Amino acid sequence: MTDPQRPRRWPRFLLIQMLQIPAVAVIVASPHPTAWLVAALWGSLVCCGGTDSRWRWINRLLVLQATVWLVLAALFGLGEG
Repeated sequence: MTDPQRPRRWPRFLLIQMLQIPAVAVIVASPHPTAWLVAALWGSLVCCGGTDSRWRWINRLLVLQATVWLVLAALFGLGEG
């Protein structure tokens, strides 16, 4: 049985994933390498802002996503403009 006081995990996680769509849209819309930096800042901010200490495995997944955003920005966003 589910606890009525405990919020459901999946709607929150899905919302965080959907909030990253603008970051992907920036990368798709702009060929400039700076788009990767802007998208990474947005994506990592959304991921870190979506963490909640009660859901440890979701926190770890979101921090991993934030790290991937920043690594991708370092790889693709520091190219020649």
